[in-house]
Amino acid sequence: MSFLHPPQRHSSPTHVPCVRTLHLQSFPFRLLRACVRETLCFFTDDSQFVDSPLSSLGMAQAGALATFLSHARTEEHGLTKAEAAAHALVRASPGAPGSVIATSTLRRAASTVAISCAERLRRTGETVYALSDLQEMSPNVDTLALAARGMAPPLREKQAQSMRCSGAHNAGNKPVRGRADVRLQGFAEWCFTVAQGQLGATGVVAAGHSLWFRAFMDTYLPKSVAHESRKKKVRNCALLAFTLQKGVTAEGKAVFRIVPESIAMVYGGYH
Repeated sequence: MSFLHPPQRHSSPTHVPCVRTLHLQSFPFRLLRACVRETLCFFTDDSQFVDSPLSSLGMAQAGALATFLSHARTEEHGLTKAEAAAHALVRASPGAPGSVIATSTLRRAASTVAISCAERLRRTGETVYALSDLQEMSPNVDTLALAARGMAPPLREKQAQSMRCSGAHNAGNKPVRGRADVRLQGFAEWCFTVAQGQLGATGVVAAGHSLWFRAFMDTYLPKSVAHESRKKKVRNCALLAFTLQKGVTAEGKAVFRIVPESIAMVYGGYH
């Protein structure tokens, strides 16, 4: 399985030489501007706070990942054998195992797919699947999706709007008192029952969120394995690849395991 992580929404300048610029970029000003924009969105299906859209920084980061994926890369380009195989799977290179793309129902994740996988999507014309099980785990308001049950995320970017996205696997916003482990298990099941079983895919490219991915790695890595992916969050637009296995207990319960030796950080890193 190969997983694609989208950038976060917020950015702040590390150095501002002009006092006036500092004022314009200060938190109170940005908050006021966001409130004004939210007011303008009141009679639409848009929002600045709920299901925050991808920022300009996020779009730039997704564009950088798109450049990394735009051409085939092998071990001759400095990748390990595992990284090269994951790179080929994500970009759907000729000869690579078949894969499908899934995204969180939040707009910033779907927009990241549309931008970073633009070359693949133009070439294959495939459908991207919006999964509510990939929705972020945090209780913050920006983790609530605007996409209603059965709907795809409403995207702003012109480039993203051309992406074919299905909301058939969107069960709606996460329950207020819902358990995150249920959604982790739900996505793992989806990989085998739908992606592999119904769609015939060998791999899944998933766009999700840092807390979600860290929880997924921590849940399905063997408890005896100490790996940074279960303690650290992946960076914006990092590309993490690994193999997910499924087993069935004597009682018929499905269990999942990430193969520790298969983990490869193809692009980006942790923080």
